[in-house]
Amino acid sequence: MRPREDVGWLDIGLGKDMRFTIRDNGRLARILDSVIVQENKIPAFCAFLGGDAKDNAMKYIFPQNNIRRHRSRSSIGLRYDVGSLHSASPVIIADGDPQLSPRPNVSDVSGTDHSIMWEASSPRMVLWAIWARLIFLFADTVCIFADDFPELADVVDFLTGCMDMRSASTLPLPIRPRVIVVLSDDADDTLESALQRDRFYSQLQEAHDGLFANTFSSINLMHCGEKHLSEKARCERLRSLLFGQLKDMQAVRQDHRALFASSHWKGFFQSAVRHTANELHQPFNFIKATRASHPIPPNTSTCIAHYCQAAELAGIQFEELAPTIASALVMDHYVPGMLCKKYPVLGVLAP
Repeated sequence: MRPREDVGWLDIGLGKDMRFTIRDNGRLARILDSVIVQENKIPAFCAFLGGDAKDNAMKYIFPQNNIRRHRSRSSIGLRYDVGSLHSASPVIIADGDPQLSPRPNVSDVSGTDHSIMWEASSPRMVLWAIWARLIFLFADTVCIFADDFPELADVVDFLTGCMDMRSASTLPLPIRPRVIVVLSDDADDTLESALQRDRFYSQLQEAHDGLFANTFSSINLMHCGEKHLSEKARCERLRSLLFGQLKDMQAVRQDHRALFASSHWKGFFQSAVRHTANELHQPFNFIKATRASHPIPPNTSTCIAHYCQAAELAGIQFEELAPTIASALVMDHYVPGMLCKKYPVLGVLAP
């Protein structure tokens, strides 16, 4: 029998100064280095939130994974879908229960701690910030299992809490994650079901109508199906919807030039986890993150101004000057490993 594997990824710790920390157990780096080893892979990323209902659904959605044997000792675990592992877009899955109140400890030799620099009132606040500001920053789809919450209103509280913290993303709005709130009851057209849906959406709009699109690209309620169906059949609808949404989001990312290859993920995440620990409200700049090892010199604007002045003294028109500045900036930014495709314009700029 295969040994149990700890899929723990992110947790809340305590530093020596007794400040809360984000503890990264390095699970993502291990998956990228030892499992998804080809740099040209384009991972899809989904998040599953809940408890027992979530675990039961994952068992059928990812049938080749041993969900119950591979448990997480951290607040947030990380898995990969065995069934899609050898495809061009392997699926990575973060899962956990946002209702838990983590019990931070002072040290953990297996993880790296990032001290929280903003005012955190409780471990649960830090946990919600990790979901809202870090996990959802990369997630394509988020599945929330309403049966694992006391009431549907508690799901609304969590979603509005995430909206309060704002999305950390600087990418176009269509790339915000798509949320599926899963209900186990029948998908009937009774008056009670209609009223339930209306209450859910009205509560979201009343809470933060203006912040909705900034945080999520969509939020939808989904019923698993008729009670007489088997668990596998009831979960098949969710499975089809989930993988369809992941495929759609890959196309959206492609359209907006934000389709991250596996070679980008580790660097982006390392920058993002530090940013999350330092900032609760400032956005995460993906462009600057790509320049982390190749920073833009602080005197760049001064140099460009001097170049323009020299050209003006030489009698060169700005229309002649602008292409040379654009060429220099593009070639300077087109560094090895940059998040970019080969554009035809680069052939024009080549000597």
